[in-house]
Amino acid sequence: MIFLSSTFTGCDENARGVSKSLVTTVEKLNSPNNKYSFYRYYVKPSMAFGSGSVRMTFLPTTEDFDYMSSDFFTLKGSGPVVIGWQNDTTIKLIQFASWPNAEQEPFLTDTKRVKNITVEISYYNMHSSGGIDFSFDSLEVKGDTIVFSNDKETKSFIKGQDEISFYTDTFNIRQIEIVYDSTAKTKIQVNSDNWKLIPSKKMNFSEVLRSGVLIEKKLE
Repeated sequence: MIFLSSTFTGCDENARGVSKSLVTTVEKLNSPNNKYSFYRYYVKPSMAFGSGSVRMTFLPTTEDFDYMSSDFFTLKGSGPVVIGWQNDTTIKLIQFASWPNAEQEPFLTDTKRVKNITVEISYYNMHSSGGIDFSFDSLEVKGDTIVFSNDKETKSFIKGQDEISFYTDTFNIRQIEIVYDSTAKTKIQVNSDNWKLIPSKKMNFSEVLRSGVLIEKKLE
């Protein structure tokens, strides 16, 4: 495994917060002990040209999130996928970047300290990405597994292995799959499936939202 530290970009004295008008999405995930909150938010470019960014920060759960704060960090590449808290002070992320002819996936790993939090990052080459809609009429939580079902089939996702986010009444789940294909030019392929799970009726989601799920906050 290759270890790389330059892929992590922390804040510096020139880093600035942004206007709330440029923030499109804010997601929050509390640590298991509810001591810290992880925030991921998307920022549009301030001008017609240029690219947006994904910023992240950690705050004590007692503190309010501030768009204008310069206290954030970013990662080079595309993403990140938030796998979730591994314990009270460690969070795991997946980032997509380019490393041609990688012999293994992830091809890079990195570990950083942000405030009092350990951030574990795994870097992958993404081969393909697709979106899948799934309508469900029942939901069950079995330990860290969330099971969505309808009258035809069942889909299961595991907190701590997949990115699970929730907004209003819809779950958006991202799974990373490593495929070994001897017929392909690159035998190791990384696929990303983006599930959109929509309830067919009104349901109570309080149990599944208790922990391990990124909750998208309304922009006020």
